Amino acid sequence: MRILLVEDDNKLGKIIKSTLEEEGHEVTLCRCLKEAQKAIKADLEKFGAVITDIQIPIFRGHHHTDAYGLEIVGMVLINDEGLTPKHLYVHSSETKADGEDIKEKLKEAYPTAVFSLKDWDNAVTAQKVLDFVALQEQLSGE
Repeated sequence: MRILLVEDDNKLGKIIKSTLEEEGHEVTLCRCLKEAQKAIKADLEKFGAVITDIQIPIFRGHHHTDAYGLEIVGMVLINDEGLTPKHLYVHSSETKADGEDIKEKLKEAYPTAVFSLKDWDNAVTAQKVLDFVALQEQLSGE
């Protein structure tokens, strides 16, 4: 499966990417909102899944405090071309953004998105992502 991974934490991004690639997936890693927007606009249809952090910067190296990952969720699920990846997994170390509960906001606006808290152990978060992708593949028969 081709996967778009949006994660600004270098260590976690590398761990998730290598974990997925070891299982035979092709992973495009983006470190900020602008990189992810380019990848989505270039060819959203090629991605079978999108894995995104909520707390990501607009530009690489830019400090972030807002939930820019929600913009990626919106781009993926609401787009003019009607091209929607089959699977969307959202993770964060935060449960609140702009005073709102992220999980509830996602559930209301994007019921097909799956939300998970990042674990303090990067390998555990990577395994959660891998388990999610494997389950989606089983369910869709890919």
